[in-house]
Amino acid sequence: MIVVPRRAGRRRANLRVRASVEQKGSCMDMYFTMINVTGTWAFSQHGKSGKRYSARMPGRKRSTGWKKYGAVSLKVVWGHTPQGVRYLNLFAKNLKNLRFDVGGLLGEDDHAAAATPKPGCRTMMAL
Repeated sequence: MIVVPRRAGRRRANLRVRASVEQKGSCMDMYFTMINVTGTWAFSQHGKSGKRYSARMPGRKRSTGWKKYGAVSLKVVWGHTPQGVRYLNLFAKNLKNLRFDVGGLLGEDDHAAAATPKPGCRTMMAL
């Protein structure tokens, strides 16, 4: 989702945010179920494993609040649908103020593959 600097490998990234996505049903909505924050900015706060958030996290916690990772601030918010599907939302601030190019879905990289529906899931309307 986020790679700072853009195209940095796992070992050279200042910030790397990856998410696991689950789709409920064959053509249903997709939800973030796991968010993993790594990179030198995360390691300086959370050790060599970085920080991992799960939609299935127990307790009453609803938000992490804004957490600083270098010059970037991230917030993870837990949510659930009326049907009981648990998911995570990710918010990011200050990405445009970095002196690095930002990669990933929330940066400058192409998101066409992630936005393309699976075959058979496209809805068409005849006019």
